[in-house]
Amino acid sequence: MHLLRRAALVSPLLLILGALGCAGSSHSASPPRVGGASARVVGPVSADSSFGEAMRNLLLTDPTSSDRLARLSAVESRVMPRVWVAFKMRSDDRALAMLSGGLLLINPGELKADTLGREGVPAIREAAHELATRGDEGGARGAYEILLKLGSAEEKAEAERHLTAIADWTRDGLAAAGPVAKAGILQRVAVRRFLIEPTEAAATAAMTRTIEWIQSALTLRNDYATTHAPPAREDAAEAFRAFRNGPISIAAIAMRSGDAAGALDAIKKSGATQLAPSGLLEVLHRLAAIKAGSDTDVQVELLRAFVTAVSTPPAPDEPAVDAREDENLLRAAIFRVAADAYRRDPTRPEVAGTLAAALQRFDFIDASPTVLVASVLAVPEPRVVGSALGVTAQGIVTSAEAGDIESARRTYEEAAPILKVADALATRSELRPSAARLRALMGEMEMREGRLDSAEALFKESVDAEKSGVVMLSLARIKAHRGKNEDAAELLRAAVVADDSTRDAVLRGEVLLVSSDVAMQLGDAAAAKTLATLALQTVAAARQNARTSDKARVERTLARVLDRFNEKKRAQSALERAFQAAPRDREQVGATVGQMVSRAVVQDDLAAAHDGLLRALAADISAEDALYFALWVRYLEEYLQKPTDGKADRVFAAIHDDGRWSGRLAAFGAHKISGDDLIASATTPAQKTEALFYAALRKRTAREGAASVELLKQVMASDGLDMMELGMARELLAGKAMFDGGLPRGASVPE
Repeated sequence: MHLLRRAALVSPLLLILGALGCAGSSHSASPPRVGGASARVVGPVSADSSFGEAMRNLLLTDPTSSDRLARLSAVESRVMPRVWVAFKMRSDDRALAMLSGGLLLINPGELKADTLGREGVPAIREAAHELATRGDEGGARGAYEILLKLGSAEEKAEAERHLTAIADWTRDGLAAAGPVAKAGILQRVAVRRFLIEPTEAAATAAMTRTIEWIQSALTLRNDYATTHAPPAREDAAEAFRAFRNGPISIAAIAMRSGDAAGALDAIKKSGATQLAPSGLLEVLHRLAAIKAGSDTDVQVELLRAFVTAVSTPPAPDEPAVDAREDENLLRAAIFRVAADAYRRDPTRPEVAGTLAAALQRFDFIDASPTVLVASVLAVPEPRVVGSALGVTAQGIVTSAEAGDIESARRTYEEAAPILKVADALATRSELRPSAARLRALMGEMEMREGRLDSAEALFKESVDAEKSGVVMLSLARIKAHRGKNEDAAELLRAAVVADDSTRDAVLRGEVLLVSSDVAMQLGDAAAAKTLATLALQTVAAARQNARTSDKARVERTLARVLDRFNEKKRAQSALERAFQAAPRDREQVGATVGQMVSRAVVQDDLAAAHDGLLRALAADISAEDALYFALWVRYLEEYLQKPTDGKADRVFAAIHDDGRWSGRLAAFGAHKISGDDLIASATTPAQKTEALFYAALRKRTAREGAASVELLKQVMASDGLDMMELGMARELLAGKAMFDGGLPRGASVPE
């Protein structure tokens, strides 16, 4: 279920995200460490170890160790199935990120027939096709070169054909290029190949082409000094890129093999010694002189040089150049240098933090907390521990946004030692984020998946440590859903006076609104109306001072309260204001349109539903969100027996039924499968809730009222508490607004 489609408007996720700005590695001197010998202990090669542990063991293994290849295979045999699954799920960017990270772990000369495991060749084959489709000649060549080495006879023959075609393609692209532009094209292709293919041949080609590119740029500069004839625009742009990034690109290529001396020789050979960033040559000289097991200070200096090169934006007067390959190359170098420094000293926070961030960029998210543990144990200070919690939180969010809740769970589990240290800190209040917030975040993810037992346990653990209104609200909603209304009411009374509720009027309004629902469940209609009135007053007042970034959220909450009082026109106006408040924010647009279309469903308003879907498509929101809106529109068209405008059909047609849940839903919307088929396809609690809801709508359109009501009751009884479908089911069963008589006396809300 996509993150935008949740029912509640306030989330622990917002608290965690607000704190992530404090997370990340620092370039300041590392604090003194309180241990570290045990941090270098490498566990046995075991199929039972987690991916994070297998990655840690590989990273700590000496490159010359007899265990190196076994540990490498233990990691690669887990990476490649993930790559293969991601390709099958059409998450091509994730698949390519994981593939490039997995291949970057392999040193030149280490790629053997059994290195990548059983799924290795299929994953490489799929990557080759995807890279070729994208027009990435270098990446595609790297993948086909691997197939030429590891594939079957048939696959090798096919790889040969593709390599010939790529060579022709590249040659044709050079025909009209000037000398520096031509050298730049060849350098880009060689670097892209180098980032995929872990061989000496690829490394040599990348280094050779980079040297030639720099030399051609220097020749152009010398010619201009003599003739003053302006060069072609493309040549000038490539020359500038060479002057800016050439020397550090050479260093990045050489450091894949840890060859600082080779980097110095290549920079000298290119003639670019004077172009090297300040301090780079000195660091390389010092690094070339140290031996294995020496202090990591020099490596950290080189690491900082690469990080600075990636993070420094171009000056305002610099010409615009496409330097994506340079950035990708530098990020690869950051990973390799950080990994080498980590092997020498895994307790250094800056090194571990940089390595963890690099692992996340390659989608090895569940390994990122594992590499942080040694530094947290060695330096249990708030800055270090908070940074580790922040990296973990970011990984959980990234995994959930990609729809990979299992990765989020694994990431959280790998962070257990970090949470233990955080819990033991005497200065826990200084942690940003705190352990309580991390637990709340994971609870939020579990609630979205309909796993309420896990969510409730996490929320309770979080609340016991930190009295957060937003977390108590989530816990109260679970209690109320399970009929424990007295417990829910007690939590809500505490939530409404919590510090974050006091600071955030919208959160306070949400707590009051849920309190109203609980009071109604307890049979106290008068208290329910009083609480809803307080919610209305609180949120209406919040409109006056809302920051621009909060306006859409305020108006959406106001619309929900107004609908309780049957103020449909005012509620719609609030949603219109919400839509206008965030025209360029896809997440805010998606949340606003979702509320627009869902309320249109319960109000039988086809025109509003059509308008909402049109807005969603115009805003280019995610295909998954558009799919749900299309399902709601299709239901209204059929239930009201009105002709379709065709937009829902276009959404369904764009999503193939390939076994994924979105494909099953699209097939249902297009009447290719039945409600029973959809229910049978559900594999998670959240999917089961959705399937029951859409099957109920299909029964409703067929005028099978009793069957529809029974399915809607099953939706209400399900654990899909955080889903919009459950909210719509509740309103469809209720059939009317909660309170009659319009706005409370004295309420002031715009028309």
